[in-house]
Amino acid sequence: MKKAETCPKCHLPLEGAGLSCAECGWTLRASRVKAEAQRQDPERFRCAWEADGLRCCYPGGAASSTNGSGPYYCAWHYHCADPVRGARLVHESQGYRPEDREAELAAAVEQSLKQRGLARREGESKAEHIKRMAQFCREGLAQFRQRSRQNTPHNEEQAP
Repeated sequence: MKKAETCPKCHLPLEGAGLSCAECGWTLRASRVKAEAQRQDPERFRCAWEADGLRCCYPGGAASSTNGSGPYYCAWHYHCADPVRGARLVHESQGYRPEDREAELAAAVEQSLKQRGLARREGESKAEHIKRMAQFCREGLAQFRQRSRQNTPHNEEQAP
C-alpha cells in the first residue's frame, strides 16, 4: 500500500507506517486500508471455492456483493449447491493456467483471421495491416448501412 508522506489535514510529515497523524489525529480509514490490500492481492479475482485443501483455479467473475468486495466465484461455482460437484470442479481446475488459455485464444483468433484473409500478410508492415483492416471495417460498415436502408420501409405520402 502506498503510504502517505504528509498528513492531508495538517500537512505535517507522518511518522511510522503513515496511517495516522500524532499531531492532529487524522487516520486512514480501515476500509481504505482493506480496499488497498484487496487491489494488490493477485488472487483477488480467482474463484474462492475450496475443497480438499485446494482452491479453484478458474477466474472468479461473479460475486453477490454490490460494492466489488467479493468473494468472487467462477461461472461453474457461482450457483453450485452440490459440494461433491463443486469439489470435482476444483480438482478439474487444477490444470488451468490463464497464460495457456490466452495463448490458446490468441492462436484461435489468428487462425480465424487467416481463414477470412484478414491476417497480416507476409512482408506487410504493422501500419499497412492496420490501414488494410480499417479499410475492411469501413467497407463492411458501408455495406451494413446500405442493407439497412434497403430493408427500412419508407414513409410514403398517401393521398387524402
